[in-house]
Amino acid sequence: MTTILGLNAYHADSAACLVRDGKLIAAAEEERFRMMEGYDDAYGVRSVRLRYFNACGADPDGEIGEDHSPETHLVPLILDVAMGRRAHVSVFGADYPTEDGTPIRDYIHVCDIASAHLAALEYLLAGGRTIAVDIGTGEGVSVASVIAAVARVTGCKIATLSAPRRSGDPAQLVASPALAAELLGWRAERSTLDVAVRDAWRWHQARFGAPAKRETLEQFVSSQ
Repeated sequence: MTTILGLNAYHADSAACLVRDGKLIAAAEEERFRMMEGYDDAYGVRSVRLRYFNACGADPDGEIGEDHSPETHLVPLILDVAMGRRAHVSVFGADYPTEDGTPIRDYIHVCDIASAHLAALEYLLAGGRTIAVDIGTGEGVSVASVIAAVARVTGCKIATLSAPRRSGDPAQLVASPALAAELLGWRAERSTLDVAVRDAWRWHQARFGAPAKRETLEQFVSSQ
């Protein structure tokens, strides 16, 4: 019998919101994993579900990186401010029960995500069973800390604008990568914040050019 292998990946933020906001959707997510286990039992279709946390960084050589339209990811949004492509970055909530009041997330370098895929395939090829694992560092970083890291790496002052909390955003969302380490032999190796920001900054400059003259926050506010 031919064994079919598969990878299935999804982002942890959306999964957390589903768990919190709708039991039915959360149950469907769990049911999907049980279905995958059932396919494994019935047909030998083995799979690994990789639960991503906050992807960041870029190819260290600066050849591949993030460029979304519209951009929604925190690190490239802050880099846009450093480059002068936007006037400020909005901080959605500064009154969370965290040390600096801003939400905490687990930021994982895209190179570590890539290595997790390879580790998962090697695990399946070696006969591993169907599993679901977190892909993250296990350590949270606040939004304010990410902004500070971008300022440190780029040498640019980052203008921020306080905004209300977004509905449904948890104060803290951090991976539990112990199972990935145990079963896949995988650990994040490039996900220190400064390294991820430095790689992303290298890509950002290659993609969008040198930093431009930046509009100050005061100029932005007065123009509204």
